[in-house]
Amino acid sequence: MAPGKGSFVLLPASNDPKGYDEQADMPQIVGMVEEVMAAFSIDRDRVLVSGHSAGGFTSGYLVRRRPDLFTAAVPVSGTIAVSGDDVKHVPFYVVSGKKDFNNKQATQAVEQMRAAGMDVKVDDPPEWDHNSVGDAWQRIFTWFDGLIPADALGSLQASRAQLDKKAWGKAATAAKKVADAKNATVHAKRRAARVLAEVDAAAERELAAAREADESGDTKKAIDLLAKARPSFEGAAAAGKIDEALKAYRAK
Repeated sequence: MAPGKGSFVLLPASNDPKGYDEQADMPQIVGMVEEVMAAFSIDRDRVLVSGHSAGGFTSGYLVRRRPDLFTAAVPVSGTIAVSGDDVKHVPFYVVSGKKDFNNKQATQAVEQMRAAGMDVKVDDPPEWDHNSVGDAWQRIFTWFDGLIPADALGSLQASRAQLDKKAWGKAATAAKKVADAKNATVHAKRRAARVLAEVDAAAERELAAAREADESGDTKKAIDLLAKARPSFEGAAAAGKIDEALKAYRAK
């Protein structure tokens, strides 16, 4: 089903054939994902981690380990509670049938996650047991596709492409289209906010380098650094901070 939607599929095997090994499996899976993403043109805003049973638990552990890498998680027939400020941007879709022996544990995990402010959707058909998941994948992809509608997806992909080029202003402009859109989904707005945060962080690095040069007595170098960086921030709110710093240094 995933290849039919134009998605790449990575299916790692556990080091422990009976289930999963958190210490051995997690860094290896993360490394595999990063390798695939480096080798192919993959949208970093659409990296879904999912698994069944032990793979469901593993999905949660992977989000805990690398919340910056995985953009959504679907644990199926096995769920752990995941929470914290660093993972709140990751939406979860928990699938656990009412007849699944893990259903009670999954229900408790969902309650804990929601209480912690996590975005969690639940699918618990009364007739499904632990292995009744064949129909789950169509539901999962429908949910995943709905996180970022096509119009917002195009803008976010454009913003990411500009980030890779360090065209910070163009990246911010594309992301703001999503951030300011009235009909954009919550997840799309969160992804746009992360792009804008990356632009601000890039500006802070430039400003820090200029401050370091100025404090060492080389104000001319500080001016040169910011003057060189300034064009790449055209159109971003951070450009105003750079302009203020340039004005201050030039006044010296």
